[in-house]
Amino acid sequence: MGMSEKENTTTASQRLGRQFTNQMMPLLINRVLALRQHANPSSDDIDTLVALPSAFSQAHQIQLLELIMPTLTMLLDPMPYDDTTPLSPLHTLVVPCLLSLASNMPTVFRESIQRLPQSTRSHLEAAVRYNVQSQQRAQQLQQEQRQQELEKTQQDRQPTIQLKMDFSNFA
Repeated sequence: MGMSEKENTTTASQRLGRQFTNQMMPLLINRVLALRQHANPSSDDIDTLVALPSAFSQAHQIQLLELIMPTLTMLLDPMPYDDTTPLSPLHTLVVPCLLSLASNMPTVFRESIQRLPQSTRSHLEAAVRYNVQSQQRAQQLQQEQRQQELEKTQQDRQPTIQLKMDFSNFA
């Protein structure tokens, strides 16, 4: 295969990829947004949406994330987040996907976050921050429970001595 044939194949593949994305993204985003009406949403469509950017160059990843991030943010529960109101199943599906995007492509994620409208960015940041803090609290609580159990078992192991003689007569 000559150099020009490879270039033509690459260009054709890129064009096909763009056409596919242009045709599929609206359908996929509509399917993801429709999850808001489901009581027990599946993560399949969200996972597909989140996996898409990894198939593209960094410049295209940023463009895709500019579509994906607002879509996912729309699926989050309304702010403010606190421990008194339980999070919806959809919210608990979306936040790990956002964290996955942030850890798998940090530069692209950071740049696409900067391009979001302030209200969307604030909502997304609040959800991620609350999730991280909740995980830290849960880990701390687990650690305290383990420590209490360890202390209890150590106290239970203390040798107990019972005197078999009655020394009350020697007073």
